Amino acid sequence: MTTIDVSVIIPHYNALSTIENSVRSVLSQTVAVKEIIVVDDCSGDFSALLSILASFGQIVPVRAVRLDINSGASEARNKGVELAVGRYLAFLDADDVWHHDKVEIQYALMEQYKLKISGHLYIQDLNIRPMFSLTPFRTRSISAMRFVFGNPFFTPTVMVRRDGFIPFDSRYRRVDDYKCWFMNIRKKNNAFIMLPLAGGFKSAIGVSGLTASLQVMHESYLLVLKDLYREGHVSPLFFGLALFFEYVKYPMRIVKKSITTCHTNFKLQLNIIVKKK
Repeated sequence: MTTIDVSVIIPHYNALSTIENSVRSVLSQTVAVKEIIVVDDCSGDFSALLSILASFGQIVPVRAVRLDINSGASEARNKGVELAVGRYLAFLDADDVWHHDKVEIQYALMEQYKLKISGHLYIQDLNIRPMFSLTPFRTRSISAMRFVFGNPFFTPTVMVRRDGFIPFDSRYRRVDDYKCWFMNIRKKNNAFIMLPLAGGFKSAIGVSGLTASLQVMHESYLLVLKDLYREGHVSPLFFGLALFFEYVKYPMRIVKKSITTCHTNFKLQLNIIVKKK
């Protein structure tokens, strides 16, 4: 099997039930990556993680490092970047998986067009919709203004050149990926692949999670936007439009969450009534 110059970075925090599938999806690629780096964010049982990773053998070098204190996914990813030796970096979360063609497709595109960064479509819940690949496929370039409407890059879809990579801002525990990918695509040759080559098993924002969590995400996003503006990375027009769209989308997420909760509760009550009969 051909080995390509890609380091895969996976932050891990108490995800022993899913990390095996994540790593296996990397090892099942049609090409072999240079290395897999799992950065444990000071979670409960590091020895259990090491045992899981050791079970994969030496198909691809898999190494695990542990942060001394819980620092968040941003710091874990940055540590992985610091240790990586590959020309390209690819990121995966410990509860997500890749399509087996993902690395080959994305790496070939990066090399052919001398891209600095690329991403692709992501499927939130693979229980509902599967990943797939096909050829030929379409690509498009992402402009900085696209971030006015939100972050088009899910972190598990991104491949980026290691040289010149702008790290995650570890001040943020949430929405850190928005700033990172915005900073990395600005004035850089990039591509977005219109194929769903990564996915997870979680509902979209506004469908799952407490309303309080949605509020935290909302407030975190506003903080990141304000920092980008204060630091001179975005124009007043960008800042104003991004704020406008966020204030429009936030109540819609709350409504969507409320409808989903009502529907779930209704089904539960209906099941109870049916069982009583």
